[in-house]
Amino acid sequence: MFISEAVRQFGKGKVRSSLIVGLEEKENTLQGVKELCKIGCLPVLSPFVPDVRIFLHQREKPSPEFLLDTLLEATDIAREYGLNLGPECVPCRHNSLSMED
Repeated sequence: MFISEAVRQFGKGKVRSSLIVGLEEKENTLQGVKELCKIGCLPVLSPFVPDVRIFLHQREKPSPEFLLDTLLEATDIAREYGLNLGPECVPCRHNSLSMED
């Protein structure tokens, strides 16, 4: 609801929401991408990187293949809705999964 209102206020493609890739099954992440795109919000995909200082440190990190596959499918979903994965600012992409324009 809050994200929908933000999109209404600022416009399609002007609001971002981050999803952590590797915490859930790929299908769940892609469903999140689709739901965000439906309302005009730019999904930002960041890979899960377990750190020994957090309670999820025992969790296995996602493989490069899993990350790439999720990125490619999410990119296709975003394009279906006339969006790109965020962030649009190139320097801001340093810790996210994204494709060159």
